[in-house]
Formats: sequence, structure tokens, C-alpha cells
Amino acid sequence: MLGKEERVIYEKLHYKTVEQYEIVVEEVNLIAQEIYENKQKLYHTILRCVNYYNLFRNTPDEISITIESTESSLKDFTFELQTLEKEIKKIDEKVIKSAAAVTGTGAVVGVLGANILMASATTFGVASTGTAISALSGAAATNAALAWLGGGALVAGGGGIGLGSLVVGLTGPIGWAVGGAGAYMIGKGTKKKNEKMTLEIKKKIDNILKEIKNLKRVTPEIILFRDKLSEASSDINEQYAFLSKKIITIDYELLDEIQRKALSNFANATKLQAKLLNKRVKFSK
Repeated sequence: MLGKEERVIYEKLHYKTVEQYEIVVEEVNLIAQEIYENKQKLYHTILRCVNYYNLFRNTPDEISITIESTESSLKDFTFELQTLEKEIKKIDEKVIKSAAAVTGTGAVVGVLGANILMASATTFGVASTGTAISALSGAAATNAALAWLGGGALVAGGGGIGLGSLVVGLTGPIGWAVGGAGAYMIGKGTKKKNEKMTLEIKKKIDNILKEIKNLKRVTPEIILFRDKLSEASSDINEQYAFLSKKIITIDYELLDEIQRKALSNFANATKLQAKLLNKRVKFSK
């Protein structure tokens, strides 16, 4: 029979485990925000290239189709951001109401929380079917991201976690493990009640430790993705600077073979890099 002493021991262990978890979450959230910033930078870089391509006259269908595909990736990214921003505002309102009802406080998410939500939703995600959102595209990916994001907010909005960790719980699967991880009140109780609560605390500790393991496993992958986005922007900028200096006409028919080949290769490279905007890192349990 687990008594009060065992319960107190596990309560303290639970508290330390949550602290450890929040440190790891903070690191992952920081990288996710950097990924989001790099995606925005890449978006504007590619948009400038698309505008450059559209200046040319008499371009062959092959290049035109490539540019259209690139534009489609840009539109998907823009649409998703706009949709997520609207959803985050709704989540903000729900969380504020929930927090006010539980604690009597007001604003909770704010700008910082909104940025974390956006960064997390555009970096991670698995659809309800189990398919990685990165494998989807367009409206399907956005809808899956909304469902993914909404699930995390539902956990947090239910008042299940401590207010100080509320933003942590607002990051989709990143934070779900601490649902209901608020401090336990140490007080008198029957032996049966103490045993029940101790077992519940042990279960929560196990869940949080598993989540820490998952986060540490995915961290190297998101670091690589962050760096890849940064390198993509730099590479495209360098190619753009080179081509814009070497090609002084906007009439494709006046270009020589070397210039045409360079323009075609650049169009294909831009199309490939644009796909990174809608890519996500699969976060599996």
C-alpha cells in the first residue's frame, strides 16, 4: 500500500520532471521560431525571384509551368499563415476565458504565445489519420494543421495545466504531456486515496519522460531543417544576384544558350526550394 510518504516523494519527483520537460520544450520552441522566421525569409526571397521571372517575355512553356508551380507553393504558404492566424486569435479568446474562469486573470497568450503557436504549427504536425502534414499540400495540409493546433489548445484551454506553463501547453503535441501537470496539494487523505494519487502521479511522470525522449529525438532533425532553410535563402540570393547582373535583357529570345540554361536551372532550383515552405517535421509519439 502506497502511503502519504510515497505520495510526497513522487510529487517532488513530478515537479522536477516537469521542470526538466519545460527546459527541453523551451529549446524546441526556440528552434521552431527560428524555422518560422527562416521560412518567412525564404518566402520573400522566392517571391522576388518569381517577380523577376515574370518580367521576361517569350519564355517557353517549360519555364512558365515551373514558375506556376513555385507560385502555387507561395500561395499555399500564404493561405496557411492567414488561416492559422485567424485560428490562433480564436484560441487566444478561448484560453483567456478559461484562464479567467479558473484564476480570475486576463490575457494569457499574447504576442509571444501567438508566435510560439504559429511557429509550432508550421514546423510540426501529424494529421488525425496519422499522415505527416508534410505529406499533404494546400488546403488539406492547412486543415490538418488547424486540427493539430486545436487539439493542443483544447488541452491547455481546459485549464488542465498551471497558468505559468500555459503557453507551453499551447504548442500542439509539444506540451500535451504536461496536461494536468499542476502541483498536487499535499494534505491529509486516506491510504486508498494516497495510493490512487501516487499511481496517477507516477503515470504522469512516465508520460512526461517519454515526451522528453521524443523531443530530444526530434531536436537534431529540426536543427538540420532550420539550417537547410537558411542555406536555401542564401543560395537563391546568390544565384539571383549573379543572374540579374549577367542577364541584361528581359526578352527570352535574345538570350544565348548559356543564359537560357542558367535561367532554366535557376527556375527549377527555386521551385524545389519553395517546397520547403510547406514542409514539416513529423512529430511522432
